[in-house]
Amino acid sequence: MGLDQEEIIGKKCYELFHDICAPLSVCPHKMTMHSLRPASEDVLDPRTSKAFRISTFPYYSPDKEFVGSVHIAKDVTEERERETRLIINERLASLGRMASGLAHEINNPLAAIAGCAEGLCGQGQTEKV
Repeated sequence: MGLDQEEIIGKKCYELFHDICAPLSVCPHKMTMHSLRPASEDVLDPRTSKAFRISTFPYYSPDKEFVGSVHIAKDVTEERERETRLIINERLASLGRMASGLAHEINNPLAAIAGCAEGLCGQGQTEKV
């Protein structure tokens, strides 16, 4: 995230990732606290415009008592950009196939019309010897 350790210690995750003073309604930590199961959510950091996949996992003490959750944040900005480029390339390829098919469908009747037109124009002429 480009922050020093001192800037992170003691801060809540919603302060770091969303720059707000309360957790979001779809907060993975809240989901883990209620279900005691792992949760994951993709979030956008408003300061850096980077995308992060936030995963939370329940944390238990050695006595098997639920203590809290462990947060893991992974920068998925490049992954998202690659996916977006791939989607755009697939759309452009589909558009190219559609344009090629359309040109083929238009060309077939035009070729037949051109052949008939040549035949009609050639009927009135006689060959010179």
